[in-house]
Amino acid sequence: IAGFGIATFFWLRSKVKNLFVQGFYLGAGLIGFILTAFALFNLGPLARFVFGETILYRFDYWYAGWMMTLKNPIFGVGMDSYGDWYRQLRGEVATLRTIPDRITNTAHNIYLDISASGGFPLLGAYLLLLGFAARASWRVIRRNRDFDPYFVAMFSAWLAYLIQAAISINQIGVGIWGWLFTGGLIGYEIATRSEGEPSKRKKTESRTSLTPMPAASALIGIFAFALGFILSFIPFSADMKFKDALQSNSLEAMKESVDGLGSSAYQYELTLDSALKQNNEAEAKLIMEGLLARYPRDFMAWQVRALLPSMTPDQRLEAQRRLLELDPFNNTLARP
Repeated sequence: IAGFGIATFFWLRSKVKNLFVQGFYLGAGLIGFILTAFALFNLGPLARFVFGETILYRFDYWYAGWMMTLKNPIFGVGMDSYGDWYRQLRGEVATLRTIPDRITNTAHNIYLDISASGGFPLLGAYLLLLGFAARASWRVIRRNRDFDPYFVAMFSAWLAYLIQAAISINQIGVGIWGWLFTGGLIGYEIATRSEGEPSKRKKTESRTSLTPMPAASALIGIFAFALGFILSFIPFSADMKFKDALQSNSLEAMKESVDGLGSSAYQYELTLDSALKQNNEAEAKLIMEGLLARYPRDFMAWQVRALLPSMTPDQRLEAQRRLLELDPFNNTLARP
């Protein structure tokens, strides 16, 4: 709705030159935005259309993400590590709002996901990049009052993404548009500059549009592509191997898969769960120890350690204490 409203404004600006009409439209849009913001807190006439139980859950997820940022302001908790810290930093209200096992591995807010993962420096770098796109958009808006469908499509979709990013998980179907439109707006502003603009004139004086790309730039591009492909192929390959092992229903194949490079804690947990369902305590113990060695904050692994009969009383006591550290307000946990 917000993206459609922005696109409509640009059409209105190009067709209707009356400033009163344009101002009235913007004012109505601002009022709608404010009422929607109030509705998130179950206030105002739009509350019955906007507010729901999932909004409260999102508040819990946002709070935990913000606490991760405040407690780790420089480096964050690590990329994709939100789920490892959620239980510990979600607070008492979030723990007891429904059941303690209502957990998540994302803040449901891309900005908070970034700040929780990499602290304020990473968030600042991301906002700076968005700032470049906003500046480029403003330059295009100032110099062109005609309806430009290409710019309007990118800009309105980009603003819609920024709003969606505040309530959404950073999954590929959402995140890819943020990166594409951010780069697209910056590139479009550069490509549509007139020849008379200083930044454009300096470039055209020194070279033509037919000048080939410098060899150094091409080599850097090839190297960056190769590095990105290798880094992304490692977890992709690990996922494919684990998928085959999971479909074979072979515990040995699953163990071999998670021992390889690129495996995740979730794959380890599925392997551990498979061993437990087969009542194979010896294998479950080995998998649990391997999981804790690689992911010492894994809640499931500590739960298994606290319950396995083969564990000594001291080991179970240590596991119970560790569980309380990881989930301090969980009233279902045993107190040592």
